[in-house]
Amino acid sequence: MTDPFQLQDPFRAVDDETGRAELRERADNYRKLGRSEEVLDIYWRLSDWQRMADYLMELERPVEAGTAWLRLLPFLPVRADTLTRVEAMAAREAARCYASGGMHRAGAGLLLNLGDRDAAIEVLRAGDLTDEIASVEAHESLAGNPWPGGMVSSRTPAGARDGAETSEHRVVRLGSEAAGPDPAADDGSGSALDALVQVPVGDPHYLDVADLVARLAFQHGLMSAKVALFLEPLLSGEGLDGRQPDADTVYRLGRLHERIGITEKATVAYAHALAINPTHRASAVRSARLKNPQGGAEDAVDAFSKSMEMGASEHDREQLRARVVTTTTEFNLGPLVPGSEVAGRFLLEDPIGEGGCGVVFSAQDHQTGKRVALKILRSGAGELRAVQRFQREIEISKGLRHPNVVETMDSGEWRDLHWISMERLDGIDLGVLLRRIGRPLPVGPSIRVLRQTLEGLSHAHDSGVIHRDIKPSNIFVLRKTHNIKLLDFGLAFITNATRFTRAGTTVGSPRYMAPERLRGDVDFGPWSDLYALGVVVHRMLTATMPFKEKDLVQLLAEIRSVDPPPPSTLNSSVPPELDAMVAKLLSKEPLERYRAAGEVLADLDPLEHRLAAERGTKRN
Repeated sequence: MTDPFQLQDPFRAVDDETGRAELRERADNYRKLGRSEEVLDIYWRLSDWQRMADYLMELERPVEAGTAWLRLLPFLPVRADTLTRVEAMAAREAARCYASGGMHRAGAGLLLNLGDRDAAIEVLRAGDLTDEIASVEAHESLAGNPWPGGMVSSRTPAGARDGAETSEHRVVRLGSEAAGPDPAADDGSGSALDALVQVPVGDPHYLDVADLVARLAFQHGLMSAKVALFLEPLLSGEGLDGRQPDADTVYRLGRLHERIGITEKATVAYAHALAINPTHRASAVRSARLKNPQGGAEDAVDAFSKSMEMGASEHDREQLRARVVTTTTEFNLGPLVPGSEVAGRFLLEDPIGEGGCGVVFSAQDHQTGKRVALKILRSGAGELRAVQRFQREIEISKGLRHPNVVETMDSGEWRDLHWISMERLDGIDLGVLLRRIGRPLPVGPSIRVLRQTLEGLSHAHDSGVIHRDIKPSNIFVLRKTHNIKLLDFGLAFITNATRFTRAGTTVGSPRYMAPERLRGDVDFGPWSDLYALGVVVHRMLTATMPFKEKDLVQLLAEIRSVDPPPPSTLNSSVPPELDAMVAKLLSKEPLERYRAAGEVLADLDPLEHRLAAERGTKRN
């Protein structure tokens, strides 16, 4: 069936396969740069609803993710038993997303129409909707079900709006043709906003327009008195005639006011968003931060502990399984799945990771009787350079034996696939942990991470190994002990070995790379790893990156020339000694930086002793 929304938006359709491939590549690049709205716009143009939904969940926008899943359903209402397997899966995912976003009636309604009464009751119970639970248990219809009559469709429930229902091109046309076909373009945002804010509050499309205005203003930093006046009815309700704005829209208005320093208005906006949707997590977090900017030490430690206890959601595990089944088909062995056997000795369990060069499974090693993490280099990455790096990781890792470095057990080849078995770790990488906490890490845990990472680096450096890719995702925090393990020596450099990187090129993550490495200098060493660790520590202590430019060229210029503010300016609990250490770790010139991990540890010792003494005094 022709999608009626596509007929309204001629700019969205991309039929040429080459053009689609180029757009997918552009979306991947935007994701790396954190330019979320551009990514979503591309997925919209490609009608790639599943990828859009998954990305919206990463952005913690579950209601919009639910609406994206709905786009896979038929436009006209149909019985649930007529859905294809993919459509039924999409409907269930939409229900889960809506429930996660606080729209429990919508989630339960979908599940009821799919015939899953028990799951619907669980969703209603999570929303504390006792009257509705009683109705469903009595086999009565659910009041407020957006999909009545047992039918399902791509109809969007009230209160859930995204680009699928409020096409940016359609909304812009309401304001003025002068806005052009792409209002989110950097060179057209100002004119688009000028056109959009002319739409009167009484217009039936005002709420859709207000949502787009808030998005554009926030994305491009274009908050002005004109924009603020246009969005004011979202808080006052004046002229809305009972129409309810979306909590996400009001939340963005709060962020806009907060960005320009009007915190009183921001507080009101977050409170209003929570009144619309009491489970709106982002508004609750921002409101709490405004009331207590630094957060109490006990709250921060509690957030750290709770985040460590959280495992991956079943949705995340299912998504990982699906990706691994798809990518391992490239191995020309059929998909590798739990229960598959590798090299005649490893029984695969669930996948635990997937990246550009391979996949990682939890596995049982029949030869040793141990449970291991089995990393397999995908056949698609089999060119000489990738294989050399994989073999180098094996060579390096086998030579490193330290409590703060992941242990490599064995390696080999099987049917032209390279594999490496490592100790199986239970925990979470620091990058995921920091995103979960969403605020500065307490000083105590930050110092613990710093110390143990330094201990692991010191061992590697003493063994003649430079890691070259220190970043949060390569620092693993064990769940029970909170101890640290350094991961991924695939880009490491052995000081007495042949280089596999061409002269004048760099490898690693640009935001964590030292200036000398960005210049392509031959003279790099332990001090380059320590610089990257300084970036990690700054992020832990402030919940922000020291260098924030999104454009790669501008980012490199910022890293080379700009000194970031001391962490204590963003987190008053950071002691001056730690400020000084971070500043020295981030020195632009290698000779002004710490030259060895032991030097940092020597400065860290007296600080730890002082903090321990202060804690003891407070307890007494």
